[in-house]
Amino acid sequence: MNIATAIQNRNLLAFTYDGFPRTVEPHTYGVDKKGHQSLRAYQVGGGSESGEYVGWKMFHVDNMFEVKVQPQTFRSPRLGYKHGDKSFATIGAQLSPDELSDACLQVGECQPGTSIRGS
Repeated sequence: MNIATAIQNRNLLAFTYDGFPRTVEPHTYGVDKKGHQSLRAYQVGGGSESGEYVGWKMFHVDNMFEVKVQPQTFRSPRLGYKHGDKSFATIGAQLSPDELSDACLQVGECQPGTSIRGS
């Protein structure tokens, strides 16, 4: 399974980046405006050079090592997701924008950093 399929199926991804293990919810995959294959994802576990272990990140695919699609899934995009992310010149895969509002309706509201589907 590849990154685009993980986005389509809403599987978590695990990989090493900048020497830190990461677990992320992948949202958008494509080529950024500088020509790098990139992934916009919400990091939910692992470490970070910046010290910010949870939150939105942009990853260059060439610097992602030991990429593994996890069996755990997430239900919908995180709050702050931008469908048609302008950081990308070309988007190969992205989550549907309708999924956020549907998931918020199911739980009654969406809070920043709330994961709607358990692992």
